[in-house]
Parts: sequence; structure tokens; C-alpha cells
Amino acid sequence: MRLRFKAMACTVLALAAGAAAAGTVDVVYVKSDQFTDARDSFSDESFNLKTLTECFQQLGKQYLPSDQTLQVEVLDVDLAGDVRWTSRWGSVRVVGRTTDIPRVTLRYRLMSGGQLVSQGEETVSDLGYSSNLGRYTSQGNLGIEKRMLQRWFQDRLVKN
Repeated sequence: MRLRFKAMACTVLALAAGAAAAGTVDVVYVKSDQFTDARDSFSDESFNLKTLTECFQQLGKQYLPSDQTLQVEVLDVDLAGDVRWTSRWGSVRVVGRTTDIPRVTLRYRLMSGGQLVSQGEETVSDLGYSSNLGRYTSQGNLGIEKRMLQRWFQDRLVKN
């Protein structure tokens, strides 16, 4: 019993040390009531925005050094697919059409030790999302958008 407790304590301490050595991400949603499409058939807007916030924060922990902070202002969200009404299931999100690509418009500032490293404003999108739909199921809610943001994060903010 003591051995299991010690092993658990070591695991918790190792995870805490890893989390302390990771960068942070602060996310703010600007005029979210005017977003193009932040709601889907299963989740309301607040749940989806919370999911996107968690995605950004996880990416910061995974990729940013401990002295870096990313400030993100999300200006618009347009989820992949389109919400359609059906008589059988109510509203459902239909994905796969190339005209319904996911987009997140954002403004960002990457700080390191109080110094500005990079900043910008851009619309992140995935024009080819419909050709990779099978990959997104393992990512849970908003898997398409999470993968898109991960690629943007790696391309734009991670030093190779």
C-alpha cells in the first residue's frame, strides 16, 4: 500500500513539475455573440469556446517554454460544416463539404520574459479538412478545429 502511495505521489510531482515548466496561454473572446458559427448541434457556444480555450492552453503547455506567454484574442469562429435542421434529429452539423471550411480569426502576441517575440492577426483555416475526416474522431469535441489550431501553433509559434 505504501509503495503504491509513493508511486502515485511521484507521478503527481512529476506531472506538476512538467506543468510548471510549460508556457501559458491567455484566451479572450471579442464580441463572441457576433461570431459566425460557434455553436453546433450537440454543444452550445459557451461549451465550444471553452473547448477551444482548453485546446490553446494545452498547446501552450506542450510547445511553449516556461518563460513564454501567448495572448490570444479570438475575433471570430466559424466551425467546420454547416448546421442544418432535420425533422428526425433536429439540428445537426453536416461536415465534409469543401465550402464549409473551419476558420478562426485571431490576434496574438507571444511574449518571452516580458519581451515581445511575435504578434499578428490572421484567419486560421483548413481548406483540406474534408479529405482527412477520419483523423479527427480521436480528438473528441471539435477535433477538426483542434487539429487546425495545432498545425497553426506549430507553424507559427514553435521554434524549430
